[in-house]
Amino acid sequence: MELRVTPFGRRAVRIVLVGDIDIPGAEQIALPLAALSGSETTVVVDMARVDRIAAIGINQFVLAARTLGRGGGRLFLLNPRLEVQEALVGARVPDLLPIIHTKHHDEG
Repeated sequence: MELRVTPFGRRAVRIVLVGDIDIPGAEQIALPLAALSGSETTVVVDMARVDRIAAIGINQFVLAARTLGRGGGRLFLLNPRLEVQEALVGARVPDLLPIIHTKHHDEG
């Protein structure tokens, strides 16, 4: 799992994830997500290069979204692949984790 954090606008950060969010991947994103959700207003997670997501990975995003929500912030999932989106919808989390698709997105 590769994770990069960059500024995204004036009051947000973008987390770019590459790889699988399985048990090891979820462990890798847990601390950065927790830190960012406690200090930022908006977190945009670019999932265009995530191949698979396990329930434990979805749970990490739910925890971060709830923390952000308590401070008036939001977490958005950007451009998940079809298989990943199906897992998120199947877990019934799109209300808490809004999914956004852009027409043209950066693969890098």
